Amino acid sequence: MSETKELTLYQIEDDLRALLDTEEGMEPDDENRLQILREIAEKSQQAIEKRDNVIRFLRHLEMQLEAVDREIERLKSLKQSWLAGKEKVERYVAKVIEECVPEPKRGQRKLEGTVGVLTLRKAPDRVEVTDVAALPDAYVDVTITMRGTIYKKLLQQVDFVCEETEMPDVKTLDREMYAALREPKLQPRKRDVKQAIQRGEEIPGADIVFGENRLVVR
Repeated sequence: MSETKELTLYQIEDDLRALLDTEEGMEPDDENRLQILREIAEKSQQAIEKRDNVIRFLRHLEMQLEAVDREIERLKSLKQSWLAGKEKVERYVAKVIEECVPEPKRGQRKLEGTVGVLTLRKAPDRVEVTDVAALPDAYVDVTITMRGTIYKKLLQQVDFVCEETEMPDVKTLDREMYAALREPKLQPRKRDVKQAIQRGEEIPGADIVFGENRLVVR
C-alpha cells in the first residue's frame, strides 16, 4: 500500500506495461515466468487502486465545480435583488428631490446630510437608433467580413478598376465575394447623428432621447 501512494499513475502503468511486455516475450517453460506473473498480479492491483484514487479525485473536483456554479448563480441572483432594491430607492429619492426641493439659482438640487449629499444630476442625452437601415449612408459605418482568399480576389478587382478606369461586370465577381459584399454589418455613427439632430436636421431611423435625472450620492 505504501508503494502505491509513493508511485504516480504514470509510473505504475509504465511498470505494468513493461512487465506485460516481458511476459509476452518469454517462453512458456521459462523458469522466471511464474515470478513475472506474480509481479504482474501485484502491479495490476496497484494500478487498480491508483486508478480508483484518480477517479475519486476527479469526481470530487467535478462536485466542487458544480457547487461553485451553484454558488455563482446564487450570488448573481442576490446581486440582482440588491441592485433592484438600490434602483428602487434611488428612483424614490430622486422623485422626492424633484418634487420637494426647489431649483437653485446655481448648482443642482440636493439633500444634505451629515455623512453625505444626495444630488440630482441629469444624464446626457443619447441617440436611439430605431432602424439602422433607414439611416443616411453618411451616418453608417459598414463592416464586411470575408475570408482572406476572397479579400485577395477583391483587391485584384480593385486593381483592375484602377487600371482600366471602368467597373467590372457583377457577373465576373466571385460568388462568395459578392455574397460577402451583400451582407455587411451596419454600425451607426451615433455621435454624428446626435450632432446633426441638434443642428435641427431630421435623420430617418434615429432620434434623441433626453437624459433623465439620476441620483448621485457623494
